[in-house]
Amino acid sequence: MILAKLDPYREVANRDRFKLPINQNISFFIKIIDDSIKFFSDEINNNNDNNNKQKMISNIQNLINEINSKNHLFKKPVDPNEYEKFQK
Repeated sequence: MILAKLDPYREVANRDRFKLPINQNISFFIKIIDDSIKFFSDEINNNNDNNNKQKMISNIQNLINEINSKNHLFKKPVDPNEYEKFQK
């Protein structure tokens, strides 16, 4: 990415040597490098955040599945008289 951004200032093709534009100082190249590093750092942090979110979602889903699998333990017993009302 850095080399692609610096490509317009390349001295010779197939060499990683660059000419600083006359109207710029070295901070011009430093900013390009720093921006690239920041971009990749942000991407790594975003991926970690997404991985953490996915883990949390997965854990919640597992808990829901576990609760649903034991749902019969929490159901109120059916009164036989109530059951007959619904059959009519």
